[in-house]
Amino acid sequence: MTTGFSIREMAKLVGQYIGRDGSNIPVLPHPDFWMPLSSNINLLEGFGDVTFTRAGPATYTNKSGELTSAAVDEPRFEKEGILIEGESTNHWINSNNPNAWPSVGSGISFENAEANGLNSRVFTVPSTYEGSERLTSIAPPLDIPTSIFTAYFTWLSGAPIVRLRFSSEINDFIADSRISLEDLSVENSASIRESTITQTGSLIKVVVTLDDPEETQTRAEIYVETSGSAVEGSFSILGFQAEQLPFASSYIPTEGSAVTRAAESITVTAEGNLPEGNSPITLSVKVNELSIRDGEFHHSPQGSYHKLFAVLGDGVNSNQGELARVSRDPDGLLTWRWAYGDGGTWYFGADLSRPDHSFVFTSSGNSRRTVYEEGVEIALDDATREPVTLTGSVFNIGHYGGAYWWGHIRNFRIWHQTLTNEQIKLI
Repeated sequence: MTTGFSIREMAKLVGQYIGRDGSNIPVLPHPDFWMPLSSNINLLEGFGDVTFTRAGPATYTNKSGELTSAAVDEPRFEKEGILIEGESTNHWINSNNPNAWPSVGSGISFENAEANGLNSRVFTVPSTYEGSERLTSIAPPLDIPTSIFTAYFTWLSGAPIVRLRFSSEINDFIADSRISLEDLSVENSASIRESTITQTGSLIKVVVTLDDPEETQTRAEIYVETSGSAVEGSFSILGFQAEQLPFASSYIPTEGSAVTRAAESITVTAEGNLPEGNSPITLSVKVNELSIRDGEFHHSPQGSYHKLFAVLGDGVNSNQGELARVSRDPDGLLTWRWAYGDGGTWYFGADLSRPDHSFVFTSSGNSRRTVYEEGVEIALDDATREPVTLTGSVFNIGHYGGAYWWGHIRNFRIWHQTLTNEQIKLI
């Protein structure tokens, strides 16, 4: 009989391959549902519709390292996968309006530029320049307690040094951070809790976290400076941001007033993509979390949980809203629940030393659940739970009920079976 499948294809369907010595060689079965989420929201495997929504424009860093604008309802794909965020507001006005920035002197020349729908200004510092020149500022000062500030630069030539200066409403010094755009070295004052500098292509992103300031009104400014000797070179400022989040989100361009970026959502047809009832399941996903820094989880004020996956329940149990879900709770613990009634949410710890993870979640039905990180089992639960029926017509990826994942998601896969430890090591 001819099946139309090769031996290798059959092995992927049944999950094992018989070696020449008669041994069972584990093979990763083909997933029943598969969204790569690396360059589009199309399904490689699965049924029905996928819907992505965001009620306004947003920005992202494309895979060439360029700061780029995205239109309403346009997904944003960075090198780590699709970016999913909730609402946030940039309170640093005129970030996308160089004509409103301060005039500069001391022989420093500038030229406005536009690329990928965003405005910027290129500064050229002559070899004769010494001193400190203000290039941008928040005016009037912020009237909110803000501790996260972000600035975007490109280095073009020479050894320019930029300074992010923070002061009170009456210009009393609070803190500053000096950054060499040539070698990305940084010098912080005592009141800087943390500064991180990342470079993607030519784009340099600087995130500065202040200690909780006593002043609720903070002025933020960007200077070009010397460091004991003249500096020569050119660079551009592409944007800057001040947020009330406990971590930095993507850039939000502003002009004459603060701007709020809309939240994003992915919804997928449930029928055919999820197992029926509380049948066995394996869910695999790779993530990068904006909310993990300094070995700690910092949850958004918009819903204390960060939601990665959620499905509606049967409407009978008291917590029926999410009878299947993957999320982080306010303390950074992961939760995994699959078609269980009251008391079925399971909390467990996971590595917070880095933001990127590869997770696998399994359930055999109403009894055994396991969680794997980087192919290694990190949690096991053998308690028997009350099974329920998942009646939602869709499931959500990256959000549920006003709570969002705040980070990147890619290679989201579901199998309608419980994979073995050997198969999970192949993911």
